[in-house]
Amino acid sequence: MTRLLVVATLILVPVVASAQAAEPAALNAAQRAELGELFKRAQRAYEAKNYLEAIGALRAAHAIFGEPNILYRIGDAYENLGDLANAAEYYRQYVAAAPQATDAGLVQRRIDDLERRAAALEEKLTQTTPERAALLLDSNPAGAMVRLDDRAIDGATPVRVEVAPGMHRVELQRDGFVSVVREIRIEPDETISLVYQLERIETAPPVAVRPSPWPWIVGGAGVASLGASAGLLLGFRAADSRVAAWDQERLAAHDDGTPVLARPDGYDASVRNRVIFRNGAIIAGGVGVLAVAGATLWLLLRGKGGETSVGTLKTSSHGLSLAF
Repeated sequence: MTRLLVVATLILVPVVASAQAAEPAALNAAQRAELGELFKRAQRAYEAKNYLEAIGALRAAHAIFGEPNILYRIGDAYENLGDLANAAEYYRQYVAAAPQATDAGLVQRRIDDLERRAAALEEKLTQTTPERAALLLDSNPAGAMVRLDDRAIDGATPVRVEVAPGMHRVELQRDGFVSVVREIRIEPDETISLVYQLERIETAPPVAVRPSPWPWIVGGAGVASLGASAGLLLGFRAADSRVAAWDQERLAAHDDGTPVLARPDGYDASVRNRVIFRNGAIIAGGVGVLAVAGATLWLLLRGKGGETSVGTLKTSSHGLSLAF
């Protein structure tokens, strides 16, 4: 059985110690498949530094399988985005979900540091931009992830975001839909409500692949060759019997001292036919055997190509894997 190892969550530089791996819940085949796709999507997004998409995939994965390490990875992605408050929140959820983890103390110190940095940043923003405004962002359909000025916003549309007056860049992302990017100017103490229509990404329907008829054609040709070989073999035996009978008559006449009979008119033709039929039967039989064997192997390999298997779920330090 072919085994495919899918890296489930983003394997970055781990902390010194890890939480104890949680026992996976009883997942059915559909949940396992969906979980594997979410993990792969998160991995690709993280490698492309599209942390917002990675967060969305990981949050959906955590809804299916409540593994504490997923919370840690979400916090790590938020930290890479520079969203210190959300990073600290998800690290805090990780510690709460795995209080006995050997790295809990290190993670808690990381939370404290992020909170100090977030508080300092908030104080700086308050001092430099005392006037505030608000954006009410929604989409049709709802549930889009929001990114404001390259900063991830916790939650999905509809969402309210407090902002400083001025120009802002808003980006909405949802799987299966075209991302929306807009530049918005907002004045002090102003509240702007915006609803964006998301356009679905058109994908070509899967093309049904019809099985190739060639294995059956080759196999049929092989069976026909075997039939021809059998016919040629019968012809060889008939010609050989006539030649042997004539030769026996001449030998008996020679032994008896009687005049040796002359060769019949068809003797030479029978000798030639005997060689032709024998060689033809050998060639046709060999071709038939090879064709039938090749067609049978072809059909067996094609049948094995459609087999699938359901994998098992494993956990590791700050990461998960699905083995198939």
